[in-house]
Amino acid sequence: MKHLTKIVLAITGILICLEISGWAIIFIKKVWTINCHPKRNLYLKEGIEDPATFLAELIQLYDDYLLPDENKWYRLRPNFKGRYHITDQYGYRNSNVTENAESIGLFGGSTVYGVCNTENQTISKCLEPLFTKKTRVYNFGIGGYSSQSELQTFAEILRIEDYNIARAIFYDGVNEVFRYIENLQDHGRNHYQFTGYPYNIKDIAFKNYLNAGLQGFYYQSSSIYIYNKIKFLFTQDSNYNYILKDKKSIDEAAKTIIDIYEFNHQAIKGIASKSRITTYFFWQPNLFYVDKKNLHSEYLTLVNNQKVLDDLFRETKNQIMNRESLKDVILLDSILDQADIDNQFFDAVHVSGKINQIIAQNIFLKINKSDKTLCK
Repeated sequence: MKHLTKIVLAITGILICLEISGWAIIFIKKVWTINCHPKRNLYLKEGIEDPATFLAELIQLYDDYLLPDENKWYRLRPNFKGRYHITDQYGYRNSNVTENAESIGLFGGSTVYGVCNTENQTISKCLEPLFTKKTRVYNFGIGGYSSQSELQTFAEILRIEDYNIARAIFYDGVNEVFRYIENLQDHGRNHYQFTGYPYNIKDIAFKNYLNAGLQGFYYQSSSIYIYNKIKFLFTQDSNYNYILKDKKSIDEAAKTIIDIYEFNHQAIKGIASKSRITTYFFWQPNLFYVDKKNLHSEYLTLVNNQKVLDDLFRETKNQIMNRESLKDVILLDSILDQADIDNQFFDAVHVSGKINQIIAQNIFLKINKSDKTLCK
């Protein structure tokens, strides 16, 4: 009996140590992100005078205040009023909602939200002055959203008369790939095979919901957080570099990703047709699509160290090009080949306001070809 007691106490002690260590790691990670971000100078170049406040507000929105949603997995807190981050009454990054005769909705993930940009440097704000003065471009981007969540968001927005959108732009690609990879590593390959995979921060939203209703209850303990990190580092079948180790597996993954995207693309078009909404679909650029001759040492190293992602992104583009049902998807993969991208990427996918302006101009030119009524 004494031996059993000692074993129980030892296991309890280990779990307590793991829990304390986990909380310490999470806390240190937050403090480091806010105060010691390696791209701090890039934030300053963006006109963000206080990067610490910018990042602290972002963490509040996507962690402390993240809310669960029965249709989209999670959503942002409505009426958040920070120095750099503001959400409207519905939880989207629009400083105000005004009645406009012509409104456009821009749907996407963190690159549309602008997790590294002030509101004025987001793609939606870069687009707005290119259209007629009476046209408003609303930002419906939320970090982690792929076409699955955008489909649900689109259906929601159409029921909100305040926005009064007549056209919708869908800006995708990055999260189609990343959500698939996360799901692959979590061994949930078939759970969301028709609509797409949720971003793993849905657990944070669920945790916030439980914390609000159950005193002292926490959904995912920090010891589980440590376990998952260790598992990823030392277990091959939880590492996408091992799972996608040859061309055949990459081709199959790309096909699955675009199968899901195609399903959501067709569903969005169906809803839009019934609602008489004009839709535009764009496949977004990222560092993996840039011609390697134009990459400087830091970016080239980043791409070369993630060859699986490089191959996967390129194959998903090929899949889109080869599908008749996706012929209306406009590829923006090569628009940065001739641009000066030095010190313009925060990581492989998030870019500066300067690059967002290039993206907005290319989106505008494509829309202008088919609809002159919106243009000056």
